[in-house]
Order: sequence, then structure tokens, then C-alpha cells
Amino acid sequence: MNDLPTRTLVVGYIYAIQFSTGVTKVGRTSDPWTRYDQHRSAAETFGVSITRHWVSPLHNRFERTERRLVETALELSTGQIRTEYFLGIDFDELLAEVAQMFDDFAHLILPASVQPSARPVPTHSPQADRRYRRARVA
Repeated sequence: MNDLPTRTLVVGYIYAIQFSTGVTKVGRTSDPWTRYDQHRSAAETFGVSITRHWVSPLHNRFERTERRLVETALELSTGQIRTEYFLGIDFDELLAEVAQMFDDFAHLILPASVQPSARPVPTHSPQADRRYRRARVA
């Protein structure tokens, strides 16, 4: 019987989404495409759209990088609505901080050989969103 502890590889993505209201949502997910659709759909219910987004490469220990992303967003924001929703964030400044963060966490990024095939989250035009939804159904 092996009593040694096992280590589970927990991989996923972190992301940032900025809405037309100026609110920025940060978080983590194992499926960024589905999560994007969920946020887009919820936003549309209130007449809001996604104006910008960013998704990390697939990486190990994404709960750790998400904590750092939330801390960074809090530092850059003018206010916090909920745990992962922030006001007044300059999205370009957030992305610059995230780039630095991934320099620090580069060892967590999985090699290209195990990254999923390139399937970008859609751009923000209604036509692109329709094409994206059709492609997901196919």
C-alpha cells in the first residue's frame, strides 16, 4: 500500500472581461469559451456588452494566479462591487500587470504540446458572436 501523498495537476485559465459599463470581471475557469458565453449572455440581459477580454494560456495552479489577479485588480481599481468585479480599471494597465505576473509564474505555463488547439474567444461584433455560436454547435 502506497501512503505517499499524491499531487493532482490542477490546470485552467484566468481571465479578465471588461463590460460596456466600465466594470471589469476577473476570474478563473477550466473552459474559457463557455465562461465567455455565460458572461456575454448575462450581460446582454441587462443591455450590456463585453468590450474587451483577455484569457491566459492554460497553466497549472490557476487558483494561485487567480488570487494574484484579484489582488492586482483591487490595487488598480477605484472600487470593488463584489469579490471579482471592479470599477475604474484601465484595462491596458491591468494587462501590463498580468504580463509581469506571468513572467513571475512562467514555470506554471504548460508546454505548447499540451495546450489546446487555437480556438480564440470571439471578438465583440454581433457577426463574430453569431459565427462563434454556430461554430460551437457544429
